[in-house]
Amino acid sequence: MANLLQVKAMCKAMSDNGMNVTLSLPGNKPETGVRNPYSSHLPYNLHLRKPLFNNSKINKYLNFSAVRKAIKQINPDLIYLRSPLLLKQVISTKKTLIVELHNNTLHQRYSWLDNYWKSFLCQKAKTDQIKKVVCISEALSQYWIDQGIPAEKIVTAHDGIDAEQFANPMEKEKARDSLGLAKDKKIVTYLGRLYENRKIDNVLKLAQQYRESLFLVVGGPDESAKQLKEVAEKLNLQNVVFTGQVPHETITQYLYASDVMLALWSSEVKTMKYCSPLKLFEYMGAGRIIVAHGFPTILEVLKDKKNALICKPESIDDLIKKTGTALSMTYPNELAEKAREDVFENYTWAKRTEKIFSGISTL
Repeated sequence: MANLLQVKAMCKAMSDNGMNVTLSLPGNKPETGVRNPYSSHLPYNLHLRKPLFNNSKINKYLNFSAVRKAIKQINPDLIYLRSPLLLKQVISTKKTLIVELHNNTLHQRYSWLDNYWKSFLCQKAKTDQIKKVVCISEALSQYWIDQGIPAEKIVTAHDGIDAEQFANPMEKEKARDSLGLAKDKKIVTYLGRLYENRKIDNVLKLAQQYRESLFLVVGGPDESAKQLKEVAEKLNLQNVVFTGQVPHETITQYLYASDVMLALWSSEVKTMKYCSPLKLFEYMGAGRIIVAHGFPTILEVLKDKKNALICKPESIDDLIKKTGTALSMTYPNELAEKAREDVFENYTWAKRTEKIFSGISTL
């Protein structure tokens, strides 16, 4: 879901920057041309590649003829590639391109295929056809430089926010009214997926420690939320609310209703060394106190006691301590204000787009 949101946000930012943008995706609806009824509300064109197989994953990577047909039909000046495993098909069209990478692994299942695609990417990145390679963290940029991609081709560009969406913050009381939340309690919120490697049970430990505060866990899968809720009930925790998955357009209400935002991960998250979590920037945009695990890529954005409170990864004691410190703070708050200032100054989709396309003469 976060990947899709990022793609849509970047297409909008490119369009707002004066580019004529077409997003080409594998789709199950009949192909109706570059602009179709399903994109009437979008600020960019949507093109659906007609499926060749019933399996969506097979279509994504093996429907090569549809990829070539789409490029021929759209005839772009430049291709922005977000699926590296389609690189060979795109390269064959001789079109100029930018490649965006989100991980150090290109093929998750087979190491020999991963090694093949890495070698192919690094080889082609040295040609004039690939203008830039965008990496979502400094750590990922360094990884690909070490693999052989020329450093001058690399652009580090973390994720970001839509500045317009966060320009006018909702008052805390109004946000709580809209969600039916108590106004007389400090609210601590975790927003994101509830996968086991996120160690969301740590939120229950915090709720046990700070029973006067309300803890919101916003996200799915719904079955995971249900299981965690059952655990909370067995622990007699009445100060934890599991919302399950909610529409993304309501996320800002939960952000503005909160006092403290939890940015929690664990070393078991496979992409932790190289990621740029979308929710981190939404937290910053909301202007709330952030308590975050201090993994290296997170520390590229957040600084302890500057724009967040950073706790040691895997240390529940430090997490409890830093959350307690955050709960003792009041608004207006220097950490929260600095986080909001930083995200508007450095991490908006518009600024990201400007940085990536700077110096590209093809457009």
